[in-house]
Amino acid sequence: MVGGLAAMLGVLAISAASASASEFEATGGATRGSSISKQEEFKTYPMIITCAKAVTKGTVPSGKFASFSDEAKYSSCTAFGGLVKATVSPGFFEYNANGTESILEPITLNPSVGCKYEIPAQTGFTKETVAFGDETFYGNTKFPNGQQKLNIFSTLTGMHYTAKGYPCTGPKNAAESMAAKTAEEEGTEGAFTGAVHEEIPQGNLTWVK
Repeated sequence: MVGGLAAMLGVLAISAASASASEFEATGGATRGSSISKQEEFKTYPMIITCAKAVTKGTVPSGKFASFSDEAKYSSCTAFGGLVKATVSPGFFEYNANGTESILEPITLNPSVGCKYEIPAQTGFTKETVAFGDETFYGNTKFPNGQQKLNIFSTLTGMHYTAKGYPCTGPKNAAESMAAKTAEEEGTEGAFTGAVHEEIPQGNLTWVK
């Protein structure tokens, strides 16, 4: 994944490692970002909703800090391998430098088939892997020693969600599908994967191991 990013962005020096007892460090201010590739994916049985693009924004303090949060807005989302269009409400995430991640506000997934999924705010997933890759960019003359930027790779499993209405509630026979149009079912084995590039446009943002 990191190798692909280097190929896309050109002259970069990248070091990626799994997070441990670590910190973020920044010059402070507003952040912005975007998805690295088509990696924004929500798995909610029986659908996998993939968004081709995400853009992010947030704010970080100056100096060293343990966590920060941002908002991700998704576009070009589809289900069933691109056959069904979908919309996804903004996601609000908190990243901790020690390698944990939280969903701060509910996220709604709306495939265009008359049903929806709701993902509540949550933390403590069955399994979560959050890796941070530091990137040194040499294209900004204001930073002769290189500008520090951050890549975030998220894999969350054991995500709770509610499926509302058929077919989000899963396969049914003809009689069941009619009754399931207004049914709700709980899921506890959802998953989210994402990869975003985060930066302070005229500053530094990095992860310190």
